[in-house]
Amino acid sequence: MFKKIYTRHALVCAALVFAGSHLAASTPAALSADAAVKRAIANNPMLHAARSVVAQAEGRLQQAGRWENPSLGISYASDQTFNNEGEQSYGFAFSQRFPVTKRLQLEKAVAQMEVEVAGAEIADEIRRLTQQVQLAVVELAKTEAELALRAQLTQLNREFLVFIESRIETGEASSVEADQLRITLYAIQQEARHLQHQQALQQAALRELMGEAPEYAIQLDYTFAVAAAEPSLPELDDATLHAHPAYRVRHLLLELATGRIARARAERWADVAVELFYQEERGVDAPDGLGRDRFFGIGLSVPLPLHDRNQGNIAESRAARSEMQWRLQATASSLRSEAAVQRDLVQTLHAQAIEYESSMTALVARNLKIMQDGYANGQTSLSELFQAQSQRLKIQSTHIEMLSELARAHIHWRAATAIAGASLYSQSSR
Repeated sequence: MFKKIYTRHALVCAALVFAGSHLAASTPAALSADAAVKRAIANNPMLHAARSVVAQAEGRLQQAGRWENPSLGISYASDQTFNNEGEQSYGFAFSQRFPVTKRLQLEKAVAQMEVEVAGAEIADEIRRLTQQVQLAVVELAKTEAELALRAQLTQLNREFLVFIESRIETGEASSVEADQLRITLYAIQQEARHLQHQQALQQAALRELMGEAPEYAIQLDYTFAVAAAEPSLPELDDATLHAHPAYRVRHLLLELATGRIARARAERWADVAVELFYQEERGVDAPDGLGRDRFFGIGLSVPLPLHDRNQGNIAESRAARSEMQWRLQATASSLRSEAAVQRDLVQTLHAQAIEYESSMTALVARNLKIMQDGYANGQTSLSELFQAQSQRLKIQSTHIEMLSELARAHIHWRAATAIAGASLYSQSSR
């Protein structure tokens, strides 16, 4: 009996565990901005493609700076076709080419620099991908906040419609007022549908950045928030600039261009070929007849740079270095300008957001409550009430736009300075 009870209890527990696990699997996990960035870094296909560039550079490094393979020559000759006196000769030769300059060493150095450039490009690609994902999260959070605002207003108007319909029965309200409210509800629902379409597109874009399948469900965990204290955003100094991934890529490309100039100069002199050979000849010597001669020797081949001194490649490499110098200056100027602009924008928007939350929020809520009570007491017309609701919707939408713009500015500032850290203008909604 106890065995049956125990078995039944075990089966019930197993069923509960299975149901719980199935429910957990079907419910999408909350996705924060940091979690979205981590998934993108782990799964984004373009980032994986960029990582393969590093492997290619490492393969070139493994091949660079190697000597050419030696060559083995074999020769044989006879007079069988002509005099047919039995004369013949054969020989063996072993040759190896040796560089007379530091060409191989420079090739190795250039290949090593290419690996460093590829690694720096990965870091910069991660920086850009992080920025794209964070901006996509902000845009999606903004749309969801607008949807939540429409949902609140819809619920409010539906409750108000029930109130008006109850007063129509007592003759205290007219059906015209109810129809006006239904029209307003329809307009709000149309706005909500447009926002839902926009939400679907933004979710698809975020899934693509994260490298997720189309069926991956996104339940965003993000709420706009503003810290009371003014943010401390340092300026982009020289040390921070030189450590920036975008600047580091340009600086390494400049060093790579300089190394390629040295390599092009070394390539003006081709390799010297050294040959070791053995030769044996069998010939007719009158009056002794056939005789045998053997030779062992060494040969040297030195190419002279008379017609090709590699001047074109040297000039091209110099022009490439000049280009990299200008691009490095442009990158530094762009990063400094972007950091300064976004820093000022964050401080301005932060002050505006604090002012709004300290004054406008309570004022708008209090004004709407007065209008609702006034309409219920017959002191306010329906049009005035609608105007108050519309004003509330507009102000709250403007505030959402301001907060999203503030979050975007902070994201752009972090991308321009490459200073890591959590967002100052969002918090977990759970």
